[in-house]
Amino acid sequence: MPAIASSAPAKAILFGEHAVVFGYPAIAVPINELKTRVAIFALPQATPGQVKISSPMIGMDTTMDQLDPADPMARLFELIKKHFSITHFPACQIQIQSAIPVGSGLGSGASVSVAFLRALSSFMGSPLGDEDVCAYAFEIEKIHHATPSGIDNTVITYEKPVLYRKKKPISILKVKKPFELVIANSGPKESTSKTVASIREKHDQDPFLYDHYFESIGRITRNAALAIKRGDLDTLGSLFNDNQAILNKMGLSTAHIDELIEIALNSGAKGAKLTGAGKGGFVIALVDQKTRERVFRKLQDAGATDIHITTIGAPRLTQHEK
Repeated sequence: MPAIASSAPAKAILFGEHAVVFGYPAIAVPINELKTRVAIFALPQATPGQVKISSPMIGMDTTMDQLDPADPMARLFELIKKHFSITHFPACQIQIQSAIPVGSGLGSGASVSVAFLRALSSFMGSPLGDEDVCAYAFEIEKIHHATPSGIDNTVITYEKPVLYRKKKPISILKVKKPFELVIANSGPKESTSKTVASIREKHDQDPFLYDHYFESIGRITRNAALAIKRGDLDTLGSLFNDNQAILNKMGLSTAHIDELIEIALNSGAKGAKLTGAGKGGFVIALVDQKTRERVFRKLQDAGATDIHITTIGAPRLTQHEK
């Protein structure tokens, strides 16, 4: 029997970090250059219920029954068991490979969850629909991040740019004019859950100031959605910079992030900012065909790693199996 396989992209938040947790809108996009792939091979000669799992990216080589019940992967198995009303799985080998740096703010956890849910449900003979995949992946996000907004599992499940607002219907964002981003890793970052908790604590201590920050970010995000729909990339770049200025005031940037942003802007980027929870991790720069290679090289020279160029809004077939 051939392997059953599924993949899921990384994601980047363009606008709305942290404010989205408090009910304000955010814009996120799939990063299709970075993917997780899950492949499942049947083991017809093995004992029914025996499930082997290997994931080189995190050094995992184990079996399902050896997983800690609190492990996110154990929870994924339980969700699928409950969905299909089964007590055990057919014997199989599950291989997980990912090009998404763990803990980078690019949604590695949600990407694994989405690819895993799709592959395992397909292996069971009844692939989950997007709505179920998104909902189940959100349950796993709660384990990873305690109080997630839901944006990671949403954009990764639907693989399209989204204007997202917590507990509101999903809004797929139409991109009138495709645009390019250079994404680059500034280095290690604090855990997302820790950073989100620190912002929540600051909000509790000074709600007036932080509500002002969030309202400003919300306004920037709504204007960015309009700019994307109109294909106004100059305005979009300016809004990147406006959003970054507020994130900086909130203490979420670092000296190296600031340096990389300045280099990107001086190299011709229309705008640049951190993406995700901040305090390390990735920066994104809005570029065009004339500036992308120069921005790429200059960021590389400055010590950034995991640098990629991605196009947002390019026509592509929707597919989960690649």
